[in-house]
Amino acid sequence: VIFALLLHWPGNRLFLDHLFDDWIYASRVLRHGDATVEARLDRLATELTAGDSAAVSEVLIVGHSLGSVHAAELVARMIRLAPDGPPIRFASVGSSILKIGLHRGAKRLKATLEFIAASPRTIWVEFHALNDVMNFYKSEPMAVLGLKGRPAMTRVVRFRPMLEPGYYARMQRNFFRLHSQFVSGNDRRAPYDYFMMLLGPFALEALVRSPAGATPWIDE
Repeated sequence: VIFALLLHWPGNRLFLDHLFDDWIYASRVLRHGDATVEARLDRLATELTAGDSAAVSEVLIVGHSLGSVHAAELVARMIRLAPDGPPIRFASVGSSILKIGLHRGAKRLKATLEFIAASPRTIWVEFHALNDVMNFYKSEPMAVLGLKGRPAMTRVVRFRPMLEPGYYARMQRNFFRLHSQFVSGNDRRAPYDYFMMLLGPFALEALVRSPAGATPWIDE
């Protein structure tokens, strides 16, 4: 009874039900995978590698939080299905890759990351933020895990400049809302812009090599 009461108060404010679900699912993914998700990744990889690859300038795969682990698996599937396909750009934002990868049983994920890092078709960019307690700030996954291969490019995201001051003040103590800002819209122009990255006219590599992102390239 005490546990049930604590789960709902202050558990609701701390998102404990979500965190328990997250860790239970992460444990399943780590140890033996999820059959339903594996089948979906197979279908998606087949769809993304079908057609005329010469007409595609790049394929951008973005994974947020625990989705970064699935995104890495998707990228590896795409490379295996179409070794000579178009360039693949992989952005992990607010990533949980190290949450899985630091476990001693994460052999499959580590092998996947080494496979991606060895492919000349891929560029991997890891975005992280200081005030997101659910990501691994300034940690390059390949180096932290002691893996062989080309390291990921790392970029720091600052939430404050991209949001109106009043809104940021209201959300800055809500760690789950901050974590979700990686995949939310901006109030202001900023170097990191999720929707510009996904839907804008600029390649991911160009965006991350520009200190100001797309800001200098678009007028008022």
